[in-house]
Amino acid sequence: NADVARSAEDSGACCTLVLLQNNDLWTANIGDCRAVLASVPPDGSEDFSATDLSEDHKADRPDERARLRQCGGQVAPAVHFDDGDFEPARVFEDLAERSRGPGLTMSR
Repeated sequence: NADVARSAEDSGACCTLVLLQNNDLWTANIGDCRAVLASVPPDGSEDFSATDLSEDHKADRPDERARLRQCGGQVAPAVHFDDGDFEPARVFEDLAERSRGPGLTMSR
């Protein structure tokens, strides 16, 4: 079905989980999202600090792109259009046959 194929071209999903159990903090993520911990300074001021707890799994990160290529994947670069639209980097099995499935914007 052409409508299903078209909607799949722009689909995607990601998930980030954080579990605090006693004094242990566990994080897990998949896709292009991350967990961030906001900390309040001891003096109680509003100068919050942010600490990344996970890393985005984006196909255009040099280490992810290298890992994908080693596994046989191909990465189409991100595209910035004149009208302001943006298409993120996507992972394909074969860049010459993109119609075989949607390109993923995440690499794990």
